[in-house]
Amino acid sequence: MTTLVHLAIADLVRPAARLPVSDDRVAELAESVARVGLLQPLVVVPQGRGYRLVAGRHRLEAVTRLGWPTVPCVVLDLGRVQEQLAEVDENLIRRSLSYLDRAELIARRVELLDALGHQRRGRPRKSAPGAGYSPTLTARTSCLSPRSVRLACQVVAGLPREVRDQVRGTKAAESSKQLLALTRLPADEQREVARLLATGDHRRVGAATVAARRRLIHADPGGPTPGIELHLTDFRVLPVPPHSARLVLTDPPWAGEWLPNWSDLSEWAARVLAPGGVFVSYVGIQHLPEVMRVAGAHLRYTWTLAGVRPGGCRLIPFNG
Repeated sequence: MTTLVHLAIADLVRPAARLPVSDDRVAELAESVARVGLLQPLVVVPQGRGYRLVAGRHRLEAVTRLGWPTVPCVVLDLGRVQEQLAEVDENLIRRSLSYLDRAELIARRVELLDALGHQRRGRPRKSAPGAGYSPTLTARTSCLSPRSVRLACQVVAGLPREVRDQVRGTKAAESSKQLLALTRLPADEQREVARLLATGDHRRVGAATVAARRRLIHADPGGPTPGIELHLTDFRVLPVPPHSARLVLTDPPWAGEWLPNWSDLSEWAARVLAPGGVFVSYVGIQHLPEVMRVAGAHLRYTWTLAGVRPGGCRLIPFNG
């Protein structure tokens, strides 16, 4: 049942806001209400002897700022899940949401619709956000494409709350591409990259990932495994004695302009490797034939290996 009444503002309970209240938005609404009145009532549900606000936090703050003693409200009799769904829908129409904020609301909407479907039809709930029938229903009722809903759920499922909270407010939080790149990192790298983004040291996930990996290597309290040395530098300056290394594992730049250095790198590897030693290197597949030709002048080719990246991306992003 729906009832429209005027309620005393003092009787309304303001629940903890899922998203921060925007002072600019409140000021804008207050100006509009002062000029033309409140065109859309608040949505509330009964709570004890008063009422709890469900939708219309900015409108409530605006009329409070104008000194109104009462405010028109629609009183609804909602279940807890329906109440949360109404709150999510109210937030989704906000104009100032970052991609991360919107993704969290979309994923939450999917969860709530899953819960409603479970209650109404007795269907088993899916364990992963975005699973089941609810993404399609969310897309249809939110003017979003099914793909947009799936990507939003992927971002939320792939980033723990602490990581999302750290990147909130950064440039990366505005970009689905940046956030999806962050989901593909291991948990320890996610936390370090999020920290670098939050401090402003880096603005893009790619650059922050490189820096995070360097920090994690040098911050390892146990140090490298005995017999293994880790270096982040130009191979030409490494003080490696001739014929002393059983393995050289490297990941040089993949850009085409670095190809001329392969002759020096393979010659250096041939000099420092012990008898029976192995040289292993990452190589962009587009340059593999040329690298094999140049390196073959100093090293004997043995085998080609392929690395599979998590996340299912078709292209490996290059930042350089």
